[in-house]
Amino acid sequence: MDKLELILQKMNSMECKMDSMERKIDSMEHKMDSMEHRMDSMERKMDSMQEDISQVKDNILKLNVRMDSEVCFGIKIIADGHADLERKINQALLDSKSKEHLHVKLLCLETEIHQIKRNCPQCA
Repeated sequence: MDKLELILQKMNSMECKMDSMERKIDSMEHKMDSMEHRMDSMERKMDSMQEDISQVKDNILKLNVRMDSEVCFGIKIIADGHADLERKINQALLDSKSKEHLHVKLLCLETEIHQIKRNCPQCA
């Protein structure tokens, strides 16, 4: 009976170990299921982020196209207007200098006429 008891004890011990292993395997399966769920969640988030990135890229492309068409056109109009204003200002300054030059010349001639009249009593 000793042998039989020993065999039974070993069988019970093996059964306990098997139960323990079964619990560990169940725990591992539960953890694996949890990890799989988290991985699925991460994949959905990554897909969403990729869609968001794609939308951002599209928006940037649209902005670049708009800048090329609208902003550059506006800058060209402003630059043309600036060049036209600069040309007009330069012409006005040139006209002003010409008028000043004529005015100075007129003053000089008037001064000479006054001197001639003072020096020549017959001209007065």
